[in-house]
Amino acid sequence: MGLTIIYREMKKQQKNSYYTRINHNILSVLSKWWKRLKPCGTLNLALAEDGYARLMEFHKPAWYMLLILPIWWMIAFTATGALEMVLFSSVFATGAIIIRGAGCVSHALASTILDNSHPASESKTITLLLSLLVIACLMLTILPQTPMLIGYICVALTITYPFLKKHILYPQITLSFIVNLGIFIAYFTISSSPSFKPFLVYLAAVLWRIGYDVTNTPQGEATNLNMWLKAIAMKYNKELPALVWNIYQTSIVLLVIVGLNNHLNIMFYIFIGLGVYHLYWRVEDWDSSNTTDDCIQLKSNICFGWMVLLAILAGKL
Repeated sequence: MGLTIIYREMKKQQKNSYYTRINHNILSVLSKWWKRLKPCGTLNLALAEDGYARLMEFHKPAWYMLLILPIWWMIAFTATGALEMVLFSSVFATGAIIIRGAGCVSHALASTILDNSHPASESKTITLLLSLLVIACLMLTILPQTPMLIGYICVALTITYPFLKKHILYPQITLSFIVNLGIFIAYFTISSSPSFKPFLVYLAAVLWRIGYDVTNTPQGEATNLNMWLKAIAMKYNKELPALVWNIYQTSIVLLVIVGLNNHLNIMFYIFIGLGVYHLYWRVEDWDSSNTTDDCIQLKSNICFGWMVLLAILAGKL
């Protein structure tokens, strides 16, 4: 009996090793366009430490993609034609860049005021923040009333979050709910009819972001979110990676429900299946003791976001 158990464990390890090698090959193919990026999705740009572009963190395009991709999911689900999809994708990508930039500048201002830990001058930071807020508000005025009001709430939460996050019990979860409000803005701009679809896509994006935040926690940094999830995992006799995988699974199921409601073709489920496979082996290979693994998780989640977008587009062909 003991030899049988040992034999099964050896076969399981061989199988895991085999599929891990396959997943690494797939990840290397999907990430060829990413080769110009330095670790953790930063671009090698010569930006002044206190310059406007550095304050808006333009050298970190990967973080912008985490914000833009879920909005593009919603647009791809909702838009009825290619021209409409391209137009709204461009407009909302621009808006997301401005809002994300304003959030980065607000974070720099909070660091300057509260901790005195940012090199930018307070006056320059305030000037840039006000300029971005004016642009954001002008863009929101062209939207219908419902998305405009949601947009103003999103702007207010984005600006105040850096000043309040030290007083929030689970800041990563709070941020995940804030940064994905653009999904509602996009949906109610394109469609005025009430639907459960934006809520499902919103929850899917929130869970996707929470899963990434957990796996991207640097070594030795015990955040409230990680400690809370570890407590839940222990309560149900699970390892933390298994719980993270359950979070990702729930996110994927919500997207599949929206796909079924939209009557997407088989290509949607093929691409979603590839995304499931990709996420599973990223969680399976997750090594919290490896500091370089945090950067791999970032790139991996961006790849998954693109897979979902391609799945929706392919499913509408």
